[in-house]
Amino acid sequence: MSELDNNDEIIQHQQQQPSYQSYLSTIETQAKDDAIFAANKLNPLLVLPYNLKFILDSLPAESEVIATISIKKDVALLQKQKQKQKQLLIDNGDDDNEDEEFNYLEDEQLYSAVAPNEAFKPFAIDVIRIQELQTNAIVVPNLTGSHPITNNQLSKHIVQFWQPKEFLLISPCTLNYNESIGKLSNFASIPKSSISSSDEAQFNDSIFEQISNLRPPHFISGITALIMSAATLNGIRAVNLILDSEGAASFERINNDSVIAATKVISEVFQLNESKRELFTENIVKRSNLNSYVTSGMYI
Repeated sequence: MSELDNNDEIIQHQQQQPSYQSYLSTIETQAKDDAIFAANKLNPLLVLPYNLKFILDSLPAESEVIATISIKKDVALLQKQKQKQKQLLIDNGDDDNEDEEFNYLEDEQLYSAVAPNEAFKPFAIDVIRIQELQTNAIVVPNLTGSHPITNNQLSKHIVQFWQPKEFLLISPCTLNYNESIGKLSNFASIPKSSISSSDEAQFNDSIFEQISNLRPPHFISGITALIMSAATLNGIRAVNLILDSEGAASFERINNDSVIAATKVISEVFQLNESKRELFTENIVKRSNLNSYVTSGMYI
């Protein structure tokens, strides 16, 4: 086989593979009440992955859903992409295998994964207002079944649509150096002085100065990492509070000491009074005991 023939075969294979557009989703935010939504849209935004939801549930403050973020596939785009792939198979004389959109590639010795339109399931995320703390919150569900492009779209939508004053993100990560919590922030590149008086920052930077920065080789991943990156690119202050954990991504087991340390930091951030701090800690302990699989255990 000539080099030219080989190149033609590679181009043909690339044409048959789903383009990035196959993974694009339609993401919309729908307000429950326009007046409440408008009045609270710019509040600081607390974002947690689903396995840390118990922290939000333990906060001693009333909350209500003010909006819903819906993520679904663009059906028209998917149909257009499928017809294009089907026509390519027919044009190449391979219409007998038109149902096999992802074929074995001998050169790479790999099989493609499930077709994106078959693997994806629409889902929705509630945006919660915690009025007493003047903060909004989002608990992001497990996104391991969705494509990274969809996750990236979601993070950009959260940052660019909501444009909060600040982000407080909470992420699990395996830490060493006898540390129970760590942090990543963009405060150095986006200081308070760069924010207009109308969007005055709410978080006290000195609270986070006492927490060690996350050091190599440790890293964070998932939706909180994507939001951190998108917030920095859009000039929005963000700090990621990192809890010591172990286990597979999205199913981490959180260290008990990390949870208690995080409780103290969150209490400082939201300026909870003494009684609320005690109640917050009590709630955390109760939920940690009830959900012991979250904070302790062994993998077999």
